[in-house]
Amino acid sequence: MTFGIFRAPRIASVAAMKGMAETALNMAGWTIADIDYFDLYSCFPRCGGSGLSGNGIAEDDPRPFTVTGGLPYFGGAGNAYTLMSVATMMDKLRANPGKCGMCTGNGWFLTKHALGLYSTTPPEGDWAREPVSVLQGKIDAMPKLELDEAPKGTGRIESYTVAHVGGKLPQGILIGRMAETDKRFRGAYDKPGRPHHTTDAGRRHWHDGHIGPR
Repeated sequence: MTFGIFRAPRIASVAAMKGMAETALNMAGWTIADIDYFDLYSCFPRCGGSGLSGNGIAEDDPRPFTVTGGLPYFGGAGNAYTLMSVATMMDKLRANPGKCGMCTGNGWFLTKHALGLYSTTPPEGDWAREPVSVLQGKIDAMPKLELDEAPKGTGRIESYTVAHVGGKLPQGILIGRMAETDKRFRGAYDKPGRPHHTTDAGRRHWHDGHIGPR
């Protein structure tokens, strides 16, 4: 499942993950409460957080969110992590027959998602998979913001980061909405001689106006 981040009304929510989890659980005849073990893809903290919110899991849920220890800590190959998490989940479920597990994965900028449900108990009836195109069509039909490719004026910053590349000036990168039109804009700041501005991206305004389309 995919969903373009720049046109999403809320960049902190992951519509594809939520829809994918609901579809998979419906196919299995489960609810999120039936899951005993999780392995939520965890390349970055934000990814794990979206796995919780997208699946309706509370941060203080007593069930562990990983069976491996998490991508940064499990001691294996990062470029094959979901293979490792699924294999570990299989060992966990074989040692605990009748329990249920969920593994998630993602790619790119949290815009490509995968989810698998596992158990030693086979499903009742014939297994059937809803075509991916059905859910993708629902996601594609969701409201999207219009992009302002040449932003000028006052805007509200929704998210930002600072990119540090060796030997180059740090660059502030931000996403926000224009105050007058509510259009989404993308901006970058790398004005020579003023590198401290890149660390002030969380302020409400950049008063000298050096914000350009990215």
